[in-house]
Amino acid sequence: MPETISRCPSARPTAFPEINSVLATLVARISKRLEDNFAGAYLQGSLAVGDFNSSSDIDIIVMIKRDLRQSEIASYQDLHRALFAELPAPWGQRIELSYAPADILRRWSLTPRDPPDFPRSADWRDPSTASPPRTYPLWYLDNGAQELVRSEHDNTRVVRWVIREKGITLAGPAPSALIEPVSSQDLALELYDMLRLINDEWSTAEAIGQGWTQAFFVTLCCRALHTLETGEITSKRAATEWASTHLEDNWRGLIETAWSQWRDARATLGGPANPLAVQQTIELMQHTFEVARRTTHHRA
Repeated sequence: MPETISRCPSARPTAFPEINSVLATLVARISKRLEDNFAGAYLQGSLAVGDFNSSSDIDIIVMIKRDLRQSEIASYQDLHRALFAELPAPWGQRIELSYAPADILRRWSLTPRDPPDFPRSADWRDPSTASPPRTYPLWYLDNGAQELVRSEHDNTRVVRWVIREKGITLAGPAPSALIEPVSSQDLALELYDMLRLINDEWSTAEAIGQGWTQAFFVTLCCRALHTLETGEITSKRAATEWASTHLEDNWRGLIETAWSQWRDARATLGGPANPLAVQQTIELMQHTFEVARRTTHHRA
């Protein structure tokens, strides 16, 4: 089982005092560096939707009034390298963060596609998602990384929904005043696009043959199916519990096994997955994509 994190129910903004300390330092240092360009900071991810544990990362969106220019990014790289070295382990090194311009974050759009000083060719691939250019890339710090890169990782309708509906404000106005509502149709369309890509590139035994990958894709499908049904984003735990009781009985064993592996051992889950579980996972991925296709067609 993941180690227990000391909790303090009255602590703010989270129930974990050691994480609150990291967040206080992080936001103070970033807001000082941004000066008048700082607009707010918000927790999303597992701390917002639930099921945070000792294997989780800390997902943050920093809202800025204008985007950071290529010419000024060196000082922010220095800042994040320093924070990585100075903040206490493990949480100081598990920050996953994006700098989002307010006008970009307000609503999801395919335009503008590129920052003025960062035009991307058609063969560019996202350093986080490996996807071709589609939406505006934010300055992004991956979990465990020390330097920012341009990435579309957090420029999604799912992230906007989580921030607006479940996000935890670290500084700045309430996110509902800054981000327009994200409809269930918008979430379904985004999931359809994601699932189409997953089925094109990941639905083979070679691609998901490792234990970590196989369990991850089962939980991803459960969350996608729950969102397609309810129009909301929930935690992996809640989604797998929902899926195990709402989907056909033949999926239950796969889902419950994958969740127990992910919950209890994801930090060390290695080696090859059970071949039967891999094949069932591929079938679940295809089923989830078909549900997304039907859902988006029905709601269009």
